[in-house]
Parts: sequence; structure tokens; C-alpha cells
Amino acid sequence: MAQVNVGVWGPVVLSAGQVQSWWFTWGFHSNQYVHFDACPDSDQSCVKITAQWAEKGLSGGVTRWVTFQNCGKTPVQFRPRCIVVVQ
Repeated sequence: MAQVNVGVWGPVVLSAGQVQSWWFTWGFHSNQYVHFDACPDSDQSCVKITAQWAEKGLSGGVTRWVTFQNCGKTPVQFRPRCIVVVQ
């Protein structure tokens, strides 16, 4: 049976067109499925993920990097969310 963990951070505010990278270290390992998304506080908001990558540490843990972009014309407030599935 799979175990699902969810982490939510924020809130984060991005100006119109702003791009910002975040890192998340949560003891990630290569046998885990990891999904990031952005949960805008408004239905009229537009936040997209433009890049994701991972860096393996010396201890074997993994740091995940995510770049968020406000694709709208006004500031947006959102909450980064990470879903981790362990098989």
C-alpha cells in the first residue's frame, strides 16, 4: 500500500510576470514519486511551474527545486504544494 504525504507552504506573493525558484528538502529519495503544484488563492490567478530539478546530497537525500512564474498581469498569492507518494 502506498503512503501519501502532502506539504503546503506559503503564502507566497509574486508580482506580475515574476519568476522565483524555491527549494524543498524533505528527505526525498529516488523511490518516491514527487509532484509539485501551485495553489492560487484566487480563481483569476495564473501561476505555472516553469522548471523542476533534483540534487542528490552526500547523505543520499534529495533536494527538489521548483521555479514558479506568475503568468498574469497582476500580483498573485499562492501556496506551493508538494505531494509525495512512497510505494
